[in-house]
Amino acid sequence: MDVGGLMASTLLLSDADFMAGRYRFDGASAASVLNQGAIAAASGGSVSLIAAKVINDGTIDAPGGQVNLAAARTVTLDAGGLARLTIDQGALDAAVANGGAIRADGGRVLLTARALDQLTTAVVNNTGLVQARTLASGRKGEILLLGDMATGTLNASGTLDASAPLGGDGGFIETSAAHVNNGTLRVDASAARGTGGQWLIDPYDYTIGASAAGTISSALGNGTSVTVTTQSNAAGYGATGSGSGDITVASAITKSSGGAATLTLLADRNIIVNSPITSTSGALGLTLSAANNASSSLGGVAVNANLASNGGRILIGGAGGST
Repeated sequence: MDVGGLMASTLLLSDADFMAGRYRFDGASAASVLNQGAIAAASGGSVSLIAAKVINDGTIDAPGGQVNLAAARTVTLDAGGLARLTIDQGALDAAVANGGAIRADGGRVLLTARALDQLTTAVVNNTGLVQARTLASGRKGEILLLGDMATGTLNASGTLDASAPLGGDGGFIETSAAHVNNGTLRVDASAARGTGGQWLIDPYDYTIGASAAGTISSALGNGTSVTVTTQSNAAGYGATGSGSGDITVASAITKSSGGAATLTLLADRNIIVNSPITSTSGALGLTLSAANNASSSLGGVAVNANLASNGGRILIGGAGGST
């Protein structure tokens, strides 16, 4: 399907909103939007699939534009420029899944799901390719996998590619939800002739186990800088929910290739390093900052394993706890 742009939804768009140019989709429908074919938007165009459940098992291409896969009950879409999307109300058992390929080089890809309330869940699953590479002109791409910050889960596998193979700087990648699970995942915001981009991981609590450590190590090796930040409550996320705000390094992070990159761990409460963080190739800038909740004096950094930055700067501290 070749289109200038596409909006597809199982939710309702009122005649009044349509005539006024307002794209506000609303409704309690549990029906899904499923793509198993090939959708190609014109350069700078957008593709938005909106429903309680959205599944992409095909291909979606929007060069220089935006792709939105959103699961919710009420969604407002700003169709001017890059199609920006706002979720006004979540849906029961909201879910977004990408097992195919989504490409928006020089643009933006958003996969997001919002739960109806604290008693329901929302899931974002990625096992396919999400690509938003930097264009030769230098225009960077952005990839956002955003689960619900109250009760949502993000299962991140597959490939997230915001690299800059033709010049310019690497783009931005975010994987955020109340709970973030790292499967077999490749993250790349590298730059062949510029500065590597950023990967942000943003849950309530985060344990860097074997899978996550492997992905982080590979990302650092290709020049992608990685930031993990946690919060103990949802106030900073504009949602309801809570966690401990801890970051635990349970498996070794080893940067064994590439040039300089940074790893930043920002915990609302504690950082516990039980496995080594090392670099044998390029300087690794390492920041461990705990107790970032200004309302709490608890929290600190416990380093129980080797830290070796290969010439990079290591900063360790906390706002009100111990180090």
